[in-house]
Amino acid sequence: YVSKYNQVLKKHYIDQKSIWITEYGTYSGDPLEKCSPSWVNGSQNENEHASELIKRYIYGVSLNVDKMFWTGIYEWNQEYQGFGLCRVNNPYEHYFNYVGLINTPTDADNSSHKKLGYYSYKLMTDKLEGSDWDNIETIQESDGIYVYKFINKETSEPTWIAWSDSGSGRVSLSSLGISSAKITEAVPNHDSGLEIKNNSVTFENMFKESVVSNSVQLDNVPVFIENVTADYNF
Repeated sequence: YVSKYNQVLKKHYIDQKSIWITEYGTYSGDPLEKCSPSWVNGSQNENEHASELIKRYIYGVSLNVDKMFWTGIYEWNQEYQGFGLCRVNNPYEHYFNYVGLINTPTDADNSSHKKLGYYSYKLMTDKLEGSDWDNIETIQESDGIYVYKFINKETSEPTWIAWSDSGSGRVSLSSLGISSAKITEAVPNHDSGLEIKNNSVTFENMFKESVVSNSVQLDNVPVFIENVTADYNF
């Protein structure tokens, strides 16, 4: 779509216009398909929800989309129950009741909590703050593997974000120009945000980290890759 929009803008000599996405999102849980037929394709857990959040933002900025607004920070529930008959006959079952980063803040289902996507969003902004947004490099978009490079404008240090939509894959560190890297999984190492809440897990201890050499094993969960020296003590 971005490519098509750019073609139309260029055709009319207005190709310097910025592109915004004002309703960006996906869901966790299992909204009724009949209430949201064009947006629902089976259930998704919080891990999938958080992974998709990272992928959509990273892919979007790689295409020079200037602003992307997640559809809702919190789920719509008693304040908003969907459209038409779904509002009356199937309260809480519409797509928009599932996309938020905070689950039922009014505690209507007795499980109000920040979802995994909430913490993934925070990690992403922490890792990429200060990036040179005009010079994001696409390293790979083939064989189901996606790799993007961001450069911090102040320190000139690179951060890569990578994942495999095919479920498995590998990226060599030599192809990134480094020999050792710190890997941080972009989604908390927990089943749900409710588990984090119930166990009082601190933000610093949510994410799985490791140091690797030679290559990085990829799966559906995006990872942040940061350069470290050979004598780095983890």
